Amino acid sequence: MVVTKSWQHRICPMILSCFGIISVSLGACQSSFLQQPLTLDQDDLVKLMENKDCPGCNLVGADLSGMSLEGSDLSFSNLQGARLRGTDLRRARLRGAKLTEADFSGADLLDANLEETDLEGAQLTGANLRGVELWNSNLRSAKLRGASLEEASLRDTRMEGADLSGAVLFEANLEEANLTGVNLNAADLRGVKMRRTNLTNVKMEGTDLNYAKLCGTILPNGEITVRDC
Repeated sequence: MVVTKSWQHRICPMILSCFGIISVSLGACQSSFLQQPLTLDQDDLVKLMENKDCPGCNLVGADLSGMSLEGSDLSFSNLQGARLRGTDLRRARLRGAKLTEADFSGADLLDANLEETDLEGAQLTGANLRGVELWNSNLRSAKLRGASLEEASLRDTRMEGADLSGAVLFEANLEEANLTGVNLNAADLRGVKMRRTNLTNVKMEGTDLNYAKLCGTILPNGEITVRDC
């Protein structure tokens, strides 16, 4: 028994050590794999070109500028860094899509569904976003200078640091959205719903809040207004 016990004490650490080496090696491989940048899937691009629908596709960095994709289904697709300048995306379905750093400058997204999308750092200057659904989306640091967001739904969006200078937000819904540090200089906020919206440190030169609907809204100076409750 003494010999067996001694043998176990010698072998067990060796086995554990081997498993440890294997575990570390697999962990290193997994980490290396996860760090590899995604690249465009050419088969997915062909599918989009042929069918105009490509839900869940990998279109990272694709150049789709000027294309007609009206009514297309791109739900849950990865369009990170893609170029969609001047693209027709009216009534397109992009729910849950990854659109970080994508360029939608001058694109037409009339009545498109962009709920729960990731648009962090995206370029949307001059884009038509009238009537779009952006509920619970991430628009941090997005550039929407001069964009049209009339009657758009931006409830619960996270827009910290975004640039909406000169944007038209006539009767848009920004209830419970976080606009901390957003640039709203010269923006049109007539009829905008801002119930429980966070406007902390927002830039508002040349912007009129008199016709916005405020209730429990945190103003740029940190005060909470119940004017329209």
